[in-house]
Amino acid sequence: MGHNNPRIGNLKKKVLLLLYAGLALGLTRSPKTHWWILKQIPKEWKKINRQALERAINSLYTSHLVQEKDNRDGTTTLTLSENGKQ
Repeated sequence: MGHNNPRIGNLKKKVLLLLYAGLALGLTRSPKTHWWILKQIPKEWKKINRQALERAINSLYTSHLVQEKDNRDGTTTLTLSENGKQ
């Protein structure tokens, strides 16, 4: 049985991002494109970190360890549930 969709951790995603950026820099000749690629790396790095945070929060929520409250200003507040306090 083969894996159709292997799980890739944050560290692997970051390594792949750096390898992909290096490949893209090597294949392009335009200095303008080089700068564009270099600007995109930190944005993608932050996106990977944000996705990991969202998965961790979702895991806590589905295990009923935290409760979620939506505020009027569009933010969300997480509080420990009774199960989370134990």
